[in-house]
Amino acid sequence: MFFEVKTSVYADGSEKTIKVPVGDSLALVESTKNRLTSNAAAMAVDVRYVSTYKQRFSALLREAEAVRALTGIDPQKRVQDDFAAAFLAKGWTIERGGGAAGDIGFSVSATKDLKFTVGAAGAKNAVLIGSAIRLKNYPSNGTDTDLFEMPNGVWVDATRTVVLRPPGNTLPAPRAVQAPAKARKG
Repeated sequence: MFFEVKTSVYADGSEKTIKVPVGDSLALVESTKNRLTSNAAAMAVDVRYVSTYKQRFSALLREAEAVRALTGIDPQKRVQDDFAAAFLAKGWTIERGGGAAGDIGFSVSATKDLKFTVGAAGAKNAVLIGSAIRLKNYPSNGTDTDLFEMPNGVWVDATRTVVLRPPGNTLPAPRAVQAPAKARKG
């Protein structure tokens, strides 16, 4: 007989353990098989959606540019005006591929463009549209990196290999999915 055991640990240090019977070996195999196929189906839907983010980001910028051309007012710059202040603080860091974090600084140019500098490299453009930011030509020329704000204030790309942290935030980048509880033989 197999059981699924879940332990919750609360902020005050107390714990609660729940033990739910899964069944015999065949029931455990069938349950795991069903979880594999249903999660794979959900991931297939998600990746179809997420894989279009770069194109959707670009489409939003084209829309903003069309509105600017019609009205003379740039909606993207208006969004940037609302959200850029947090980026102007000193102490932002960026890491790629789990490597050591490097310093990244943000500034606004005389032409009202948001700029970023990583280490001693020259300033490059950043495009801020609220909870998403595009670092132009990062990590190298011809490659843009789109980052999205997570609930804990950390910004990540769609694969979570690039992590942008605000000053003082050392929290880990949130994981996409928690590992399921392990079945234990009873």
